[in-house]
Amino acid sequence: MADSPPSSSPPSPPPKPPPPKPKRKPFGLAPRDPSEPDPWLIRKLICFLVCLITGFAYFVEVVVVGAGMVRGERGGGRGAGIAFLVVFHVLLVMFLWSYLKILLVSPGYANDYFPKSPPPFSRNPAPTAPSPSDPPSIPYPSSSASPPSVPPPQPPSLVPPPSADPRDTGDAPAPGPASALTAAAAPALPLPVTAKAAMEGRELFLSDGDGNGSEKEKETWIPPRRPPQQPQLRYDYSYCYKCGIFKPPRAHHCRRSGACVLEMDHYCPWVGQCVGARNHKHFVTFVFWSTLFTGWLFVSLLAVHRPLFSEERGRSGLWGEAGRGVVIALIAVAGFFTLFTTGLLGTHVKMLLDNQTTLEILLVSDQRARDEAVLARHFKWWDVSGKRRVKRAWDHEWGRLNQEANLWWLGSRRRNWEARMGEKWWGWFAPWVNSPCDGLDYPRNRRFDEEGRWRPRGEWPEDLR
Repeated sequence: MADSPPSSSPPSPPPKPPPPKPKRKPFGLAPRDPSEPDPWLIRKLICFLVCLITGFAYFVEVVVVGAGMVRGERGGGRGAGIAFLVVFHVLLVMFLWSYLKILLVSPGYANDYFPKSPPPFSRNPAPTAPSPSDPPSIPYPSSSASPPSVPPPQPPSLVPPPSADPRDTGDAPAPGPASALTAAAAPALPLPVTAKAAMEGRELFLSDGDGNGSEKEKETWIPPRRPPQQPQLRYDYSYCYKCGIFKPPRAHHCRRSGACVLEMDHYCPWVGQCVGARNHKHFVTFVFWSTLFTGWLFVSLLAVHRPLFSEERGRSGLWGEAGRGVVIALIAVAGFFTLFTTGLLGTHVKMLLDNQTTLEILLVSDQRARDEAVLARHFKWWDVSGKRRVKRAWDHEWGRLNQEANLWWLGSRRRNWEARMGEKWWGWFAPWVNSPCDGLDYPRNRRFDEEGRWRPRGEWPEDLR
């Protein structure tokens, strides 16, 4: 029997073995997969510190101070000691209750509601070389019949020269050698926003003369605001490449939690998890009762400190000189946390009134920084009135950053507050009342388009202009 001829195709190479998984060091110190959360012990480590500080406060307030006042071993009187302990225990119960809620209530994870999906098309495709038939691009139309030689760059001027187009922003780069088209052959490009466009056709004059208002003086050009135009609500902008899912609006990936958190505000090490849609109310409640609890410790101990030690009458132990150090230590600790929690409470109350999160506030800060950079290029540092007038023109055209220019603005601060804290005032800071927000559906500010782009006032609905 004849042997079969050998196959002409080369043998396939052996499959490569899978790369070994990196060994994780204790306590999560080694690099890890972004989709994996930090070890539970690492995330909850500071929570044990909170328990230790609370235990120390209980020891000083009850054993060292309160019990001594009730038994007559310290100055202040028995009645004052009883009232001292009652108020302390009421605030302690509310503090521990609110802390337990923020520890146990999940912020809500998008991974529990949205299945894994393949990534969308690339929203930043690689640039292609221009075709020889394509005309070279011109940033702005030229006002001359033929392209003159390129002058050296000049600093932007607030008032354009008479020969220049007052609508030109002055921020466009000068045409390079490739810009060989004349104005007649140049395509019609949209011009930047000017003061007249900002005021919807009304003339806006910033006085450069004596300011008597008797005549229209030289018109001062207003630099345009440059807001971001990303389609925040478009599906391809909401894809998480770490989790492989399409996130709902306002959800973000948390590296420490290893998941996409619904309406993520921030990761809080004091509670060992993220603050998001479903536990933001409990976080504000916890900060509220923390402020009252630490404030009471600071004020009460500071008020009774001198009478306590002025009437010791030679006593020993914790009710004598030995208790002085722990009382002073607790006063310092309580004072620090009172300042910390008061500032944190005020910040989050302001964000809830504006219906914004910490991450969204950072975007607003970026826009303010861009606005200030534009004003710094066109105004001297002492020209405060000129900057204020330009900001008013910007706010008239685009809306105020925390209100009309906020994608999640509901129309009033009362509605923003109730959307997260509830409609019943008695339940706003009650630990047993949950938030009505589910983190999956949010009404959009109709001043933005359906894809979440920031629009000028001229494109708003008629009833919102």
